[in-house]
Amino acid sequence: FSVFFLNRIKHETENSLAANAQIFNFFIASLKNKALASSQIIANNEDFSAAVKTKDMEILKEISESLIRETGQDFLTVALKKGDVLFKTNFPINSEENALAEKIGAEALEGRPTVNIDETIAEGLSIRAAAPVYSRGAIIGAVITGSILNKKFVEQFKDISGFETTILKNKKVNASSFLLAGQAVNYPQEQYIGLADFAGQEIIGVFRPIKNMDGETAAVFSITTTPGELLRTGQSTNRFTMIIIFSIVLSLILPLYRFSVFLTGNAI
Repeated sequence: FSVFFLNRIKHETENSLAANAQIFNFFIASLKNKALASSQIIANNEDFSAAVKTKDMEILKEISESLIRETGQDFLTVALKKGDVLFKTNFPINSEENALAEKIGAEALEGRPTVNIDETIAEGLSIRAAAPVYSRGAIIGAVITGSILNKKFVEQFKDISGFETTILKNKKVNASSFLLAGQAVNYPQEQYIGLADFAGQEIIGVFRPIKNMDGETAAVFSITTTPGELLRTGQSTNRFTMIIIFSIVLSLILPLYRFSVFLTGNAI
């Protein structure tokens, strides 16, 4: 019973992991759509575009911070027509930072709102969307906003799935609900589900690539649990099963004992 039960739990766990991997893909897709919509909402705000045109940093800061709170984004970058970064929330402007170096920035400055998953020095690995900022029908700049794929993000998905969640890049942990960021790890490079050696421990997990706008692998996400968790579940169930069996045996023994006594008494 124990062997059968544990194999059944393992199979059901793998099915649950696969289902949650699909939910993760939907989760990423929804954040990309939200970032893309948010970038356009911000870019089309008249007060925002006026502040970009006049380069009024005080008003731009006030409006930008209000807009990212309203849209639920983690960061906001404003670039001018030639790509020079004018303003950023939450992160400092890096020297010689230019939006044209980023594909979504170049697309937005050509008038095409775009979303991608990419890594930058400031925000790290993130979902990033850009939209053009207009003034009187002419593009005067671009706004870039989105969600950072950090520990807060993976903890949020762990609450949804119930499984440990990790995002991996370049054979290192980018963000994890149970591993340290920057930790070097080996993991399946291709799509995989099942038993694996992961960060020095045996796990049951699912590994899936996160694709960027060019169809390339920007990162890998994993959702995992350990066989030890399954064993503890199995042991708990075994104890419960033994209690039930013991109760059934007792319920059978007592009537049989009384019946035996009755037969013995009649025989005498």
